[in-house]
Amino acid sequence: IAGFFFLIGGILQTAAQPPSLSMIYGGRVLAGFGVGVVSTTAPIFVAECSPKKLRGVMMGAFEMFLVSGGMLAYWSVYGCSLHLSPTSKQWRTPLSLQIILAVFVMAGSLITCESPRWLAKQGSWDEATKALCSLRGASEGDVEIVEELAEMKAQIDEEIALTNGRRIREMLKVRNLQRLLWGVSVAFFTMWCGHNAILVSAYFFLQNYYPNSRPRGISRSPDISLSITDPQCLSKSASHRRTPHCWPAESSLASNSFPQ
Repeated sequence: IAGFFFLIGGILQTAAQPPSLSMIYGGRVLAGFGVGVVSTTAPIFVAECSPKKLRGVMMGAFEMFLVSGGMLAYWSVYGCSLHLSPTSKQWRTPLSLQIILAVFVMAGSLITCESPRWLAKQGSWDEATKALCSLRGASEGDVEIVEELAEMKAQIDEEIALTNGRRIREMLKVRNLQRLLWGVSVAFFTMWCGHNAILVSAYFFLQNYYPNSRPRGISRSPDISLSITDPQCLSKSASHRRTPHCWPAESSLASNSFPQ
């Protein structure tokens, strides 16, 4: 579903007819909805399917993949502005790239097995066992599979016991509402603190540093994205011992910080 919205949004943006921006706006909304669904469900799916020994690493890599995608988008726009003539192809080409990514999302969702934990929570334990064996490359009788299924069952039973008889109106109680508002506020102000606006408008800011060189200004934009991610990674490693997860951020930041 998310891939479908992503695909339709990409097609609308690519097929936009200037000077009207209606198709750009409509496509952006649809593509944004699809990307939002993917960016929310993908980490949950990875957490449910990954082995517990690798779960932290795979979840920690999500932010770096996100930032790397932004850097790829910047360089794609830069390459098109450098090598394509100043016609509609110059902006249609980078916008059309999201159509390819949407096709990958849709195709991947068709060939990827369902989450074993989700299947188990629906009571489909036979299908959950088959999905887990497929993900681990093991057979049903392996100790790893038996232990993981037992842990999964214990967790699901505990969740059901804790949430049995609960109602949505309980969220409106003072203490629960406070917890809900704290969690929502963190996500809300993370997106509204202005870092996205800085990244999108980075070219105009960087013109002050490179007034006579448009390509260099654009190529510096990924540095901002990586430099924002890097302190986050360092703060996490200091409190949660996640130093190994910062190595990709450090190397990427260093490689993009040399003078050009």
